Amino acid sequence: MSERDEHLEAVKARLRLRVPGLKKSIGAGDVVRKATEALGIEHCSDCDERKERMNRWLRFEAYLKEQGLTPLSRR
Repeated sequence: MSERDEHLEAVKARLRLRVPGLKKSIGAGDVVRKATEALGIEHCSDCDERKERMNRWLRFEAYLKEQGLTPLSRR
């Protein structure tokens, strides 16, 4: 594992972006995977690793605007 990968592992989900109207939280890697699936691009083991790293790096959190809560604050 490279030094950059180790740093990314240490950070783990550092960035969380609340998105009003989003019904379910999703990681950036999942967004990229769904987009590539829609385009018909086949996946490999490197794609799975990249997806997991991106999910840890950035999450789009569901935001319940009426209550001003995120799923994390309801726990």
